[in-house]
Amino acid sequence: MFKKSLFNISFVGAGNVIGSIFGLILLTAVAKSLPLNEFGKYALLTSLLVSISKIIDFGSNNIFVAESIMGKSMTKSSDTKSQFISLKIILFAISFIISLLLLIFFKLYTSKLLVLFIFGLIGYLINYTMFPLFQKDERYHYAVGLNFLPAIIKGLFGTLILLKFIRLDLNVAFSIFSLSLLSSSFLFLFMRDEFNNVKISFKGLFSNLKLIYPAGISQIIGESWLAISNGIIKLSKTFSDVGTFSLANKISNVFSLISLSIFTVLLPKNSLRKKHNLKYDLTETAILSCLIFLLSLAAVASTRYLFPLIFGSKFSQSVLLLDIMILASAFTAIHTFMENYFFVENQTKLLLVVSTLKLSIFLVTSALLIPIFSLRGAAYSQLISACAALLITTTIIRKQVYL
Repeated sequence: MFKKSLFNISFVGAGNVIGSIFGLILLTAVAKSLPLNEFGKYALLTSLLVSISKIIDFGSNNIFVAESIMGKSMTKSSDTKSQFISLKIILFAISFIISLLLLIFFKLYTSKLLVLFIFGLIGYLINYTMFPLFQKDERYHYAVGLNFLPAIIKGLFGTLILLKFIRLDLNVAFSIFSLSLLSSSFLFLFMRDEFNNVKISFKGLFSNLKLIYPAGISQIIGESWLAISNGIIKLSKTFSDVGTFSLANKISNVFSLISLSIFTVLLPKNSLRKKHNLKYDLTETAILSCLIFLLSLAAVASTRYLFPLIFGSKFSQSVLLLDIMILASAFTAIHTFMENYFFVENQTKLLLVVSTLKLSIFLVTSALLIPIFSLRGAAYSQLISACAALLITTTIIRKQVYL
């Protein structure tokens, strides 16, 4: 069983990592082409788009997958799929309103950027609606494709920018990132039958939101970490500092892809174990955690040499943050993939407790450390909060499993 899990994780992970390489090409091109201040704006825009898009998910995807496999229903309605898709439409509308408010708050609002932001949200709406439908059936090649297709487009345009075929400004850079997300709609061709007889209905909306809100808030906190960090730095520093910190954060966040790959595979697997009254597999979790930690040590050793070769002296300050942030991302990746336990056991309120404590620790330590250590203080805050979240998550799961 572990061999099958490892194969699926490796397959999903390979797809995500290759996709991230294409994304890194675009990131490199934008970082080299835009002034540092403009790159800071780009970094904040993209991190806001990713974070706000999680409102469209709001924990509903993982609950839908777990309960579909275990033969349960998200709501009292027998038509779970119609309820699931109807909920996505409401969450999209909420995400649009929040997008407008945040763009104005961070002084990033223009009519062009707002339109691009909306197209990006539509792309994520398509992605987040199809992903759990592929995931529950373990059709991982299609699930990977949802993120791989936009990554190819980003890599292609990144290459053209590096070769000087495209002149770049903030609007062009953000349009490439945002519009590429719409390419995942191509995979609708492979799941048209899934949408037969789907009826949009907002009946029972409050019950749906009540069910998913603990997982939803927790997910938004977890997935918004880059935007939260960038926002804090913008409020206390400058857009140039946002660019410096964001680049180090983006590089270290490769571990979030590993975590996503593990979570994608383990959620259906552990839901099936739960259905058959089998205990949560702590041994498998421990082995995967050790592998992630070893990978982080290798990443720390290699990036300090590779980073200057790729990005040059323009981002020399980012190198000083990488070691800390890679370790923080590794610990975050471990506790994030472990969180599938809370969805399988329908204990998402505990997940909300963990996420809230982690955010609180991060905000308090940021307030204390950023004035003293500047950007390095923000990196230390990420490491401290990640370690705390891992310790809390591990303690809760051990106690629950061995009750």
